[in-house]
Amino acid sequence: MNKKKLFIPIVLLAIGLSSCNKDTSIDQTIYFVSPKGKITLAFSSYLNANNYSIVKNNSLANIELNRNKKDIVICDIAVAANNIINNSLNYALTRVVTISDALLVKTNSEINDNITNDSNIALYGKGLTNDLVINKLFEEYYQINPNITYLDTEDELILHSDEYQYAIINESTYIENSDKFIVIDSLNNIWSKYTGSIDESKKQNYFPQYGIFVNKDIVEDKKVGLEGIYADLNLSINNAILHEDKIVTIMSAYSKEGEQQKSFFEMTSTTFKQLQSNKQNKLGYVVENQIEDLKQYMNSFLNIINTEEKDYSTLYLS
Repeated sequence: MNKKKLFIPIVLLAIGLSSCNKDTSIDQTIYFVSPKGKITLAFSSYLNANNYSIVKNNSLANIELNRNKKDIVICDIAVAANNIINNSLNYALTRVVTISDALLVKTNSEINDNITNDSNIALYGKGLTNDLVINKLFEEYYQINPNITYLDTEDELILHSDEYQYAIINESTYIENSDKFIVIDSLNNIWSKYTGSIDESKKQNYFPQYGIFVNKDIVEDKKVGLEGIYADLNLSINNAILHEDKIVTIMSAYSKEGEQQKSFFEMTSTTFKQLQSNKQNKLGYVVENQIEDLKQYMNSFLNIINTEEKDYSTLYLS
């Protein structure tokens, strides 16, 4: 009688161990890539890791989607989403990592806040989410068609800022060059007014910038590895918002304060601390579960921003 009672749990334990060994027999290392910039600070614990590739810009990160080699690609959300749908790529959007921190600014106090068809505007990142949003706002909200000049980098924009009346810049660029620009409004505020004017039920107080795109082939096989990535991401974002000194220490250990840091992170550690102090989160990191319904939120955003409605049902995990 006693032997039977002992025998059952022993068998169950053996089955459990066998199942566990089977699940972890596959290498759980997640190989992922992102462009350099503020997005890398959301993965700060991986800066020196061999499985994390950091490329020069979003275009190179987006190319990785087409190669179908990386487990995860982190890149500009609207560009990647449309690329996946248009080309039937094998990736799914699983999380928004940052919302936009873009600002609409003017370069002279004498310039009117009201942009017109004759206005000259500079921005960098043609075709990226910020560009798609501002063009939609000009067309539908302001109902104007101003002159837009696309520059290769924000450094180029700063260097030639006096040649333009207006610009679209990031929060970090403004902090480091506040003498050159006067803030009119954030793109998120304008986007909120615009989407609310379309339909109050579709109003979005902010719009996404970077997202995590997971290769569908590894979702089950590398489940443990993926859970680890998400846990590390949530911890890094929590530190970036609540414990900015921890991120500043990581930045300083990775590269020297000054131009070297700015070149890699798009800002210095001093600027990062200014932006994130007092839990302001001006860089727009998205905490876990901040977006309650990812599919609804993204479908609404993508169908507003695109000129034609598309079927985004395959963009998410089933």
